[in-house]
Amino acid sequence: MKTRRDGISPLILIILVVWVVVSVYTIVFKNSAPFKEPESPKGKFEELWELIVTNSLTEIPDTSEEQAACFRRIMDFGLHHCLRGEDSFIFYLTAVEMAFLHRQLDGNIEYLAVEPIGDDILYAKVNFFPHTVADDFFAKVIGYRDSFPKREALILDLRGNMGGSFVGTKAWAHLILRNPEDVVTTTIVRGGVENIIRARDVVSDLPIGALDYSIIVVLTGAFTASGSEVVAQLLRDERGALLVGEPTFGKDKIQTVFPLSNGDGLVLSTERYVVGNRRVSVKGGIPPDYYVVAPPRAFPAGAVLGMGAFRMIRLSRAETVDLENDTQLQKAVEVARHRLESVK
Repeated sequence: MKTRRDGISPLILIILVVWVVVSVYTIVFKNSAPFKEPESPKGKFEELWELIVTNSLTEIPDTSEEQAACFRRIMDFGLHHCLRGEDSFIFYLTAVEMAFLHRQLDGNIEYLAVEPIGDDILYAKVNFFPHTVADDFFAKVIGYRDSFPKREALILDLRGNMGGSFVGTKAWAHLILRNPEDVVTTTIVRGGVENIIRARDVVSDLPIGALDYSIIVVLTGAFTASGSEVVAQLLRDERGALLVGEPTFGKDKIQTVFPLSNGDGLVLSTERYVVGNRRVSVKGGIPPDYYVVAPPRAFPAGAVLGMGAFRMIRLSRAETVDLENDTQLQKAVEVARHRLESVK
């Protein structure tokens, strides 16, 4: 009569060992293989491909399903971050993602939350920059200021804010800048041609210098990028704002969205920019004045990574104040109140 042995059988053990070895090899070696640029598409896609790799694309002709499939193959090769070296980006967006992007840009998704902290500070969390962000922000923040005049400090939370509409970004000029001749951004297109955008060039119903808070603290993080970096840098330079948190993403490029006829979209880097009168480049990230490591969380606030190495979809949920657990926010409050005390 055979008796059952305790423990794992040799066969199962061998299978487990082989599975572990294959998994480690796949993760460490196969996925870290050097990037190989795909061959240039031939035939009717060759001219379009040449426009893409030289960053000379200004419009996309009517897109067949076959052509859209070509774009998807480009993405599959990982070309989304190295068309012209590390300085260029390309994203392929599905029709569903394009629809979500338009909802964000039109301000049809909740993205802005404003809450008081005590009787002296107003906290504002902005997850995204739609076209109307400056008007929406002004209405909410100034509305609180009028109702609670004792609140003289503003904490602007841009963690997880990866920008959005360039129109919305420029409109911040009327909130931040005090002189119509002040520079918002200088954009540089291929060939080195520059376009200087001043406060007076921005179409807005808001008066110049509309944001009248004397003390401003900006919360930044690794996913503070693009338009939110422009705003953070302008607030630092023109309003003496202090930055608390971690260095920003460091994205100094402007992307243009090219809609495809099948509903999908191609997003390409078309310009780079420098910020303000001092022509500050945010490439490499903006360092904070007070470095505070972000509290542990599953995902960076406002962003979820997935569907490709660099594909990012912003969450729309406006987060509430969590002063008990948010160490970066705690520091921002400390800094704001210290400055309030110093000006009394």
